[in-house]
Amino acid sequence: MKYILSRDGRMALKRLTGATLFALDYDGTLAPIVSQPTRAAIAPRTVRELRRLCAFAQVAVISGRKLDDLSSRVPETVRYLLGNHGNEGLAKAPVDRATCVDICRRWLDQLHRAFDQRKRFHGMLLEDKGVTLSVHTRHMKDYVSISDALTDTLAALDPEPRIVDGPCLFNLIPPGAICKDDALDLLVRHAGARNVLYVGDDECDELVFERAPPHWITVRVGESARSAARYFLPAQQEMGDLLLFLNLQLGLSRALRC
Repeated sequence: MKYILSRDGRMALKRLTGATLFALDYDGTLAPIVSQPTRAAIAPRTVRELRRLCAFAQVAVISGRKLDDLSSRVPETVRYLLGNHGNEGLAKAPVDRATCVDICRRWLDQLHRAFDQRKRFHGMLLEDKGVTLSVHTRHMKDYVSISDALTDTLAALDPEPRIVDGPCLFNLIPPGAICKDDALDLLVRHAGARNVLYVGDDECDELVFERAPPHWITVRVGESARSAARYFLPAQQEMGDLLLFLNLQLGLSRALRC
């Protein structure tokens, strides 16, 4: 991995054009991770640079949050908002919403029964997002000692979920639903983009990094030797710096074409 604002990283960014789709995760990327997800917010400087980028280019925010929650946290100038890992916000997403909602309700019933029988799961939070389900573990006591039991419980759900780890949570994706990698592929075709810059920070974003074509620029927030991303940003607080560089570069390119 290379630092995205290093000399090599900047050279790669300078090759981007207005035909690029700039796709960004929300939690841990645009906004810092916080102990109470309802308090997550984009820093004012990052909001300012994000608005500027939207004036130059096609921008998408793809998040695990529900679409109505996400839309209340992101500037209205962002062209594409995809919530629930891409299951909301894409008109042509091949998702049977009613079936996914029914599966998530069945999972909730199964998990409530399992947790009632295992008092040591105290502190866990189940977040029903309609077409997907999230299991939050941030406030669990002694999580390490029961992690195997929790993993087994989730894997035993019927029907079996696609489980994607996140920061202190498990995302449960129903059969027939999509995730960020599938959603981004659909969005790229819809937007007619020839290139993509994608920035994310967790295992859901790794799905995109792993499938990205060689010409895409993929950036992980937080350096990781296990990541399939080609570049990294050391900390979420540098997101404003990355957006500023993009704005300066795209603005210069537009000026030179005039």
